[in-house]
Amino acid sequence: MNTPNEQARLDTLTTLSIKVHNLLNKLTALNQDPTRKWTWNREAMTIIHQLRSLATTNLPLLRSNLDAALTFPSAALTNPTLFLGSKPNFETFTRTPSWFDTMGFNTYTTPYTFSSTWDHFPISATILVPKTLDTTSKPVKIVFFFHGGGFCTGAGDFVSWYSASSLAHAKAANAVIIAPDYPLGPEASYLEISMSIREFLRWYGEDGCFEAGFAGWRAWLASVSGQPGLEGCLKGGENSVLVEGESAGGHAAVTALFANAEVGGVGVRIDVVFLRYPMIRHYARELTGSVNYMGVEFEKGQVVERAEAIKTAVEELERMGLLATRSWDHPPRGMSGAFLLSITGMWKGMFQRHAGKGNDIDAKMDGLERAVAYAGKVDENRLPAVVVYHGEKDTNCPVSDTREFCELLEKNYPKYVNGENIFLETVTRLEAQLTWNVEKKELERTAVTDVAHAFDYQLDRNKEKFLQDAFEHIDKFWGQAK
Repeated sequence: MNTPNEQARLDTLTTLSIKVHNLLNKLTALNQDPTRKWTWNREAMTIIHQLRSLATTNLPLLRSNLDAALTFPSAALTNPTLFLGSKPNFETFTRTPSWFDTMGFNTYTTPYTFSSTWDHFPISATILVPKTLDTTSKPVKIVFFFHGGGFCTGAGDFVSWYSASSLAHAKAANAVIIAPDYPLGPEASYLEISMSIREFLRWYGEDGCFEAGFAGWRAWLASVSGQPGLEGCLKGGENSVLVEGESAGGHAAVTALFANAEVGGVGVRIDVVFLRYPMIRHYARELTGSVNYMGVEFEKGQVVERAEAIKTAVEELERMGLLATRSWDHPPRGMSGAFLLSITGMWKGMFQRHAGKGNDIDAKMDGLERAVAYAGKVDENRLPAVVVYHGEKDTNCPVSDTREFCELLEKNYPKYVNGENIFLETVTRLEAQLTWNVEKKELERTAVTDVAHAFDYQLDRNKEKFLQDAFEHIDKFWGQAK
């Protein structure tokens, strides 16, 4: 039997569910284009604003059980500022929110779509424009950056999980970086993530815009950046795109690769895909006995119980039609979802839960399965070069999965036969990794031979040959004349 407080909560949610259902029926009747949401009419947007208002007003109640389950191991260890400013026990996360500015970029944010869940939550892209951008020459280069986080946390504006070398390389290449957020699990599944990536490609390629007074995002960016010449440098098909993905963002980058290259796809000019230790397979880790997370030791039963609580909270809201979208979070907040679901074997099922019967690529498949499923279904001329590096001792996302992915590309696509247009380096040593010396209580640069996951944020390209090699291969294809 429910407690009085729980019954009151359920009664409120039931009433909300009825209101939402009625509004969604009105919205459906308007028959708007789901792939070009920036074109929706005023009547549709009025309903959407009503839905968003209901979501915002009721969000604490809606998320109470789910947030309680995700607050793991503790509120202190899910604080979204923990990976900033060299906090105790996380000293190597030295950056502050002004880091983009320090690196020489101005930052802008704009929606590129909104979710297809009931709340129609805006999903945004962070755009980084070099302060030194030259708008007088040929079309500027573009980077699409997909962040990592096990598909459960992260954001395009989260400074700590960017590669300093990648940003420096983009700046030197006169490139604009566009970092799209995407729906996060466990609320979102593969289907919602894939849909948002497709909508991002269309928004970019068709110059969509949600900003009032502007016909397209290019004109908007030129205006807000104070660089009128920028719009003329953003010419869609003439801009060479590098798609970069880190960890789970590597999975997103592979999704973008195939969605763009498939017959009938948007066909953005993507010349290179750059994968940094990608999560190319459904995320799963082995749980044998006790396990350490964020410096705290847990028994198997404890993590299974918490993972079940996450699953139960998601399923309750989904049954009521009230599961809201979360497309942005700063780690470690939300990170526990990736840990708990992957180590208990629940991750795959949660992310496949919206799959239908048959070969449902977007709702079911990881990067390896996509590399098989898309064979014969793509325009070979749209397939980009692929550049990858991966730590040899990575236990989160094993390098063997990445090797298998590259082998599947070679096997299934003429573009990649005999290893042409693919470069993979297994990283076995770092010359100057930023580490915390416990005895001296100071940061120092040391050589490292156990190269695992997420190792490249603070590396200096001039000291790491594998970085030099990766960017050299990227530059063979990025921005070259067609």
